[in-house]
Amino acid sequence: MNDHATLRHACAAIEDVLPRFTELLRNDPDVTARAVGTWTLPDVACHISHVIRTDADALARRELPVVQLSPAGVAEWNTSTLADDPERDVRALADRIDKLGAGFFEVTANPPADPVTWLGGTHLPPSAVVCHLLEELLVHGHDAASATGTSWPIDPAHAALAIVGGVLPIVAASPQSWARASDDTRIRARVEVRLRGFERFTLALENGLRVESPLAHARVDAHLSVDPATLLLVMPGRQSVWRAVRGGNAVAWGRRPQALLTLLRDTVLP
Repeated sequence: MNDHATLRHACAAIEDVLPRFTELLRNDPDVTARAVGTWTLPDVACHISHVIRTDADALARRELPVVQLSPAGVAEWNTSTLADDPERDVRALADRIDKLGAGFFEVTANPPADPVTWLGGTHLPPSAVVCHLLEELLVHGHDAASATGTSWPIDPAHAALAIVGGVLPIVAASPQSWARASDDTRIRARVEVRLRGFERFTLALENGLRVESPLAHARVDAHLSVDPATLLLVMPGRQSVWRAVRGGNAVAWGRRPQALLTLLRDTVLP
């Protein structure tokens, strides 16, 4: 799938997911319930509004905030943007998200043809920025649903698009950004991921995190066959890989299957 087609598919997915997200905010939720970590539902909603604005700004080639693209740097930026934004009324945030979403679609109606500058000065194809927003909506929709006690089904095609079209290009553009800092130079892992019904790719952890073609001849430590929606939740720690294996949504094998755990422990994927 070329960049234009990927962008259009991602926009169509966002058109489906975004209204579902704001519906959660308007259904009289318990705003004190934890959604993820220390964040409540209003915190998650506020964060999503910042993501939409930032990704739209990137596509429109507007000035972006200065962010160190690392697990610590992104976490610091998220914390500071939430602290600087006092709005926590979920219905007001739902309205804000709808308005920002409309602005986002105005930008994507005539998207740039060339790579754009994203956070940390990285250069991404426009489709990767759109797929990043899709990823954020899917993952934080899961968080919001957890806080409200409702279901949040994730279409496997949407999850695969978010991973292949968003996560992988961002990792490829900044391989040093997503490995946790460690003094142990022996930490290495190469895992081939097979998204069930979709693409294959290899993640290689060695002096950074690289994305490799499944046709690469380098020997892998482990293989992972996984449902795309499951992987989308496993990568940011919303679900354990063991729960996925027990539920039949993931199978791991290979000469060194513990490499999968090393990869999940020592990386933070965007």
